[in-house]
Amino acid sequence: MPPLTQLFQFLRRRGFRSSATCTSWARSRTAPSAHSPRSTGLSCSSTWAASCRRHLLGPGCPAGHENQRPRLRQPPRGRIPNALLYGGDVAFSPYGEYWRQVRRICVLHLLSLKRVQSFRYVRQEEAALLVDKIRAAAAVAASSGAVDVSRLVVNLTNDVICRVAFGRKYSAEGGGAAKIQATLAEFAALLGTVEIGEFVPWLGWIDRLRGLDRRVRDNSREWDAMLERVLEDHCSGNEEGDDLVDVLLSINDKDENVGIALTRSNIKALLLDVFAAGTETTFTTIDWVMAELIKHPKVMERAQEEVRRVVGSSPKVEEELLEGMYYLKNVIKEILRLHAPAPLLVPRETIEDTQLEGFNIPAKTRL
Repeated sequence: MPPLTQLFQFLRRRGFRSSATCTSWARSRTAPSAHSPRSTGLSCSSTWAASCRRHLLGPGCPAGHENQRPRLRQPPRGRIPNALLYGGDVAFSPYGEYWRQVRRICVLHLLSLKRVQSFRYVRQEEAALLVDKIRAAAAVAASSGAVDVSRLVVNLTNDVICRVAFGRKYSAEGGGAAKIQATLAEFAALLGTVEIGEFVPWLGWIDRLRGLDRRVRDNSREWDAMLERVLEDHCSGNEEGDDLVDVLLSINDKDENVGIALTRSNIKALLLDVFAAGTETTFTTIDWVMAELIKHPKVMERAQEEVRRVVGSSPKVEEELLEGMYYLKNVIKEILRLHAPAPLLVPRETIEDTQLEGFNIPAKTRL
């Protein structure tokens, strides 16, 4: 039973977290040397491979490697992304006309430079509120204990994205911040979960037995209820402003070049993409930055000196001043290298037999 042996070796050490299990499995199966970039495995339904070198699969391929990158396409969508993302998000949608159009919408309407700059006042207001909250918490903690900065940063990222995407903050409601964060944490955990039935279909009952199907269903319902409420508020005129919901609702009328008609589910999928990607990755990066700076006080001192020198007599740090903080930017880049917010690329599938740095990769191999 070789496929079953590989499956349980894949899962036995690290539970069901995709990034950890792939790393452990790749190290144990690497051949012929300890520095090989690629490992392969055979399951009952598909052949799959793991590469530790991002440039071979993702964008930014360096000179000399162009011919080594295999021809790729998006593999069939898994059950979990399909259930959570309405079958219409950007990251997991298969290549085709729909994917091209929603990607165009994101680039031109949601993430353009003009659009990002238009929400500058939101970032400044929320950053100022964060500083005030830290000062107030520090004054109280002087006699009672430490300040939980991580919790405050989570609230910051949630509030910024809520105001940008939905037009208002939901953390002001009773238990709103805690509920959103719990739902988002479960969403991220589910997307990073290894689905046994995807690799061995006849073992899909294990996913149901361990409660995975129920968790996906419950999380999907929670997101749908929240997003439906947001759309209803905007459609009924209860929300004012020009947030991302307004942009998406008006695209069908204002952009004649869009080759598709956005449905309500499509809009929810794109909003969930924006919310999940904007909050989870930002919070994770800031959390690691704080942890590493505390661990390396000399680096923190040098970063603080640069910030004070660049800001000078200005009463607050303006966004344009960040361009002159070269050392701080390098610190953040190094932390992103050490602690990637998204440790795995979206899976791809080879179109034809190919070679990857001397290894033969058959067609229809998931990478």
